[in-house]
Amino acid sequence: MRITRPALALGTATIGLLALAPLGPTASADTIPTYTCEFTTENNGVVHGEAACRASAGAVQQGGYLGPSVVRGYKGPSYNCQIGGVADVPKSVIAFGCTED
Repeated sequence: MRITRPALALGTATIGLLALAPLGPTASADTIPTYTCEFTTENNGVVHGEAACRASAGAVQQGGYLGPSVVRGYKGPSYNCQIGGVADVPKSVIAFGCTED
C-alpha cells in the first residue's frame, strides 16, 4: 500500500493538532480555587495569606497546586495569581504570579 504525500501531510497535521489540544476542560471563573485568610501580603508577585485560612470547594488544602487561584484577605487586599502555590489550610497559603485585584 502506498500513501500519497497529501494524505501523509493531513495525517501529520491532525496528530499535531491533537497534541496541542487541551487534555481537560479549561478552568472557568467558577472553578478557580479561592483562598480566604485573615491577612494577605504581597512581595514581587508572591502572596502570603496568613491565619484562619479557608479554601473553596475543590481547592487543595494541603500541598502544592498549579494554575490560577485567588487569595483574599479578611483584613487585606485580594490577589489574582496565575502560576500556582502551596496551601497549608488553615495556617497559610503562598501563591505565585500574583497581581492585586
